[in-house]
Amino acid sequence: MAHRQQKVRDIISSIACLLLISTVLAAQSSPTIAAERRDHVLRVAATDVPAALGNPFKSMGATAGSVWDLIFDCLIRFDQSGAIAPGLATRWENPNPTTWRFHLRNDAKFFSGAPVDAAAIVKTIEILKSHPEYPITADTMTIARVVAIDAQTVEIVTAVPDAILPRRLALVRIVDPAIWEALGPDGFARTPGGSGPYQPSNWGQTGGTIVLKANASSWRAPKSVSQLDVTILKDATTRVQALLSGQVDVALSLNPDDISPLQTEGFGIYVSKNGQVQVWALPNLLKPNSPLNDVRVRQAMNYAVDKAQMATTLLSGIADPASQGGTPNAFGYNSDIKPYSYDPERSRKLLKEAGYPQGFSMIADVVVGLGPADTQIHQKAASDLGNVGIRVELRTTPYTARPGKFYGGLWGDADAFSTTWNSGLYRDVIRSAADFACTKPNPFFCDEEITALVTQSQTLMDPKQREQTLKRIMQLNHEKASSLWLVEYNTIIGLAPRVLNFATRSTGMAIEDVLLTQESRD
Repeated sequence: MAHRQQKVRDIISSIACLLLISTVLAAQSSPTIAAERRDHVLRVAATDVPAALGNPFKSMGATAGSVWDLIFDCLIRFDQSGAIAPGLATRWENPNPTTWRFHLRNDAKFFSGAPVDAAAIVKTIEILKSHPEYPITADTMTIARVVAIDAQTVEIVTAVPDAILPRRLALVRIVDPAIWEALGPDGFARTPGGSGPYQPSNWGQTGGTIVLKANASSWRAPKSVSQLDVTILKDATTRVQALLSGQVDVALSLNPDDISPLQTEGFGIYVSKNGQVQVWALPNLLKPNSPLNDVRVRQAMNYAVDKAQMATTLLSGIADPASQGGTPNAFGYNSDIKPYSYDPERSRKLLKEAGYPQGFSMIADVVVGLGPADTQIHQKAASDLGNVGIRVELRTTPYTARPGKFYGGLWGDADAFSTTWNSGLYRDVIRSAADFACTKPNPFFCDEEITALVTQSQTLMDPKQREQTLKRIMQLNHEKASSLWLVEYNTIIGLAPRVLNFATRSTGMAIEDVLLTQESRD
């Protein structure tokens, strides 16, 4: 063990020395190196640093996904249209309902220089299986065993048929097993061993800017951006000002009101249809005497809130009122479901039938600053609920604290909480549906009929049968009001004129494909 650790340290040390020497030589070779570097640095204003830094298993989120997708590779990935595409695996087959065989590319290497081979895939899945507390472990729960057939072939056997295993594996980022073993999870988080197009050199814990350097040996080698600087700016207005002043080239998570002023100044706008639905989860398990345990109360809350006004006024028409947990580009979306109408009188009638003619008081735990006008959306929901007698205390929680609450069930005295149904992760409605089932670790909502269908859907190998089952799951969640359905969320991103070919995938930004002009706003 000690010998292996020393070997890994020697490799890291050698790489660091080589990088230092090459940097010095490059600086000596050209007097314009500083300007060239500046022109090839992409500066992004984001909302939050990943809570787990470079450990890709401990949490999920937009910013985290954007960074991790650049540091690590997965067996499978989604292209920009949302279709399944080759990743580390160039092809795969499903010889029987419980066996999947993946054939790996031969040009993928970790930052350490070690090959990304079948043994690394096996070890990554073993790491996840040994850490049930990691959110990503849920995506490996059906895996019974994983075997390296040879260096370029890995076989995964599931305990039951798993129709969406390739989609699940698009979230399992493969780690360098030698680095993980030598440094442990915490050390790995600070110095991750990945194989992606960018390698972190600074997590911004002192200066507030995450710095990632291009990895030229990646099979996804960057086309133009040699360095990515991600600066954390919590406030959307501050992110816009940074873009306008030339301090950054890309500003994430802007508000609809920012679109016109930016376009007037010659900046580009990219609207990412990320498959997210903004909701308040309406738990029926958190408190034994909660009014939310009654389906009539949950339905009343949905009739009380004017979602159409949210979409048209707060979001300037770039979003639609939500009717369910999926979006139209997701497998399993049910186009027959219509949003709850805005009907305060019907809401009051349901509250009276449930025994709350005067309404009640409740606490909603919300995260803000992650999406367009989310603060105003939550305030509008609380205000509309107040009009029918439901008195809401909004409590904001930092994004970094949310994973522990969501996956650990640490909700304190909250009655409801904001979250997203994210069908973009799989381009399939099932992942978030599984979060609203009795079988979720530390569940907050439980309905036996829904849970039975969720379980059934994951073993149905016939696509048509599975689609009908998913549509039924969407219908039941709508009828039983597991959530206060608000809006189908899109993300607004501002771009400097020098940024070309910008795009997003469901797992983050495709920075490796970005092209930068020589124009500089410094």
